[in-house]
Amino acid sequence: MLTPDETTTGVWRLLSLPAVYETFDALIGTRDVRRRFVQEYIRPVPGAHILDLGCGPGTMLEHLPNIRYTGIDFNESYIVAAQKRYGSRGTFILGNVTEVDWGPDESFDVVVAFGLLHHVSDATAREVIPRVKLALKPEGRFVTLDPCFVKNQNIVARCLHKMDRGNHVRDVEGYLRLVNPAFRGITHKVAHDLHVVPSTTLMMTCLPCDLMTHMRLDAQVRARDRENPVRFPHSHEIPRSLPT
Repeated sequence: MLTPDETTTGVWRLLSLPAVYETFDALIGTRDVRRRFVQEYIRPVPGAHILDLGCGPGTMLEHLPNIRYTGIDFNESYIVAAQKRYGSRGTFILGNVTEVDWGPDESFDVVVAFGLLHHVSDATAREVIPRVKLALKPEGRFVTLDPCFVKNQNIVARCLHKMDRGNHVRDVEGYLRLVNPAFRGITHKVAHDLHVVPSTTLMMTCLPCDLMTHMRLDAQVRARDRENPVRFPHSHEIPRSLPT
């Protein structure tokens, strides 16, 4: 994660272990949530360049075929696990996302923060989000997913979010205040039924420009890609792990 402000004592410390992290994900239904998030929000197209902030052990790659992937995480165990599992399918960077080099500006089609913003303070988020905008292509998107607080919330969901490992679960307006200074076209949705356990989840899509301009740019890019399709090797030619 990026200089995370989270609880790392007691049972939460176990989540720093990739195997425990992935088992916990499966138990509460996050694997399916991640798959749906890819389909509905990331919406990858062949050849897209995707930056995953707080990538964990790279689990998002299970649902991202035929794309260029860069993941950044603060946890060395996660990065090692991602490199072993996915090998050359992605580039995995260990470090603080406020400090590491993301590459040239306007490099990415989509920047992802899946379950990340509630792990960082407002001050840290305000350092990172302007970098996200610079990293995106003009037709790019910043997509996020985090637990949130709302009025008349399921009491169990509220209690679980208060106990979350991340110390910065916010209300909807709190998250919107983080992205509003940098982005013009922002849409959001709150869902109450994504996980196996009671939860309240906010998804945001943030565009560098207004919606109409973004639609025009996106249409131009898709037309160009149809004329010059990206070719990838067959799946059996893609190594899934590093040599041992």
